[in-house]
Amino acid sequence: MLPWCSPANHHGLSSRRPGFKSRREHHLSLPVLKYNKILLNPFSIPTFVKKFSNPRIDSSCYIAPSAVVIGDVIIEKDCSIWPNAVIRGDENVIRIREKSNIQDCCVIHTDREHAVIIGKFVTLGHGAIVHGANIEDECIIGMHATILNGAKIGKGSIIGANALVTENMEVPENSLVVGIPGKVIKNSKEFREIAKRNAEEYLEIAKYYKEKV
Repeated sequence: MLPWCSPANHHGLSSRRPGFKSRREHHLSLPVLKYNKILLNPFSIPTFVKKFSNPRIDSSCYIAPSAVVIGDVIIEKDCSIWPNAVIRGDENVIRIREKSNIQDCCVIHTDREHAVIIGKFVTLGHGAIVHGANIEDECIIGMHATILNGAKIGKGSIIGANALVTENMEVPENSLVVGIPGKVIKNSKEFREIAKRNAEEYLEIAKYYKEKV
C-alpha cells in the first residue's frame, strides 16, 4: 500500500498524497479582497452579481468582524450588525434604515423580484431570517422567526420567536404575530414603544463595542 493511502504513517510523514490540497486549503489560497473588515472572494461571486454595487455602510455603524455583508446593501447611520450575521444583496437591493440592529446569526437575502427594506429602530433577534420582505419602523422580529418573500410587517409590530410569516402576508400596524403559520393575536400601540426602547438599548451596546473594543 502506498504510504499516503495507509491510515497511519509510522515514519511521521504526511498521510496525504504529495501535492494534494484540501478544499479548505485551496479556498484559503485564493485572492481575497478586504472591505470594511469583510472578506470577499472574487472567484466565488457569479458574473451577474458583479453588476451590483458594493455595500454602502455609514461610518457610524458597528459591523462585527465576523459579519458578512455583500452585494447591493445600504446600511444607514447608527445601525449595528452582530457576529455571524449574513446580509447578501446579490440579486436585489437590501436597505437597512437608521438605528436598526441585526443580531447574531441573522440572515437577510433577496431574490430578483423581492428587495428587502428594513425601517428605523428595527430589531432582528438572534437567528431571524428575512427573505425579500418589507419591515416598517419600530418592529421587533423575534429570535429564529422567518419572514418570507413579499411579506410586509406594519409599523410597531412584534413577530414572536420562531414564528413564520408566510409569502405576501401583510401584518397590520401594532400587531403581535405568533405561530406557524403566523397569526395576529393582539393589537396594541404599546408594541411600538417596546420596539423603539429595545433598539435604543442596542445603540448603547454598539457604541461601546465601536469605541472601546
